[in-house]
Amino acid sequence: MKAQINFDGQWLSDTQIDYRTCLMKERIQKSFKAFAIFFGLAIFSVFIPVLHFFLVPVFLILSVYLSYKKMKEIYVLDLSSLSCPGCSGKYKITQLGVSDLDQQVRLDCEACRKNLTLVLKQS
Repeated sequence: MKAQINFDGQWLSDTQIDYRTCLMKERIQKSFKAFAIFFGLAIFSVFIPVLHFFLVPVFLILSVYLSYKKMKEIYVLDLSSLSCPGCSGKYKITQLGVSDLDQQVRLDCEACRKNLTLVLKQS
């Protein structure tokens, strides 16, 4: 997948980012895992005395929303070869799931605190 890089307001050269397409089975597993985690948090937060009035609905809504979002992630970008143009440091995120509608991805370098935006071009 081709991507144009914008680093801290300056456009850099285009780059090729490796990606793979997720199978439906893998997407369902990721979606179910996100649902199970936040649904479990909703059940656990029932036992917190006053905060459960707020936490239970929030975790239930998050469980549905995040599982839907995980289901839409079709591609997994391999960012292990990507380094920060400012300080040449590696990013913590090595794999990132994106949907076919995502046009840009924002990354933050923890060493120099600058933003890197990848503008994705579907091929």
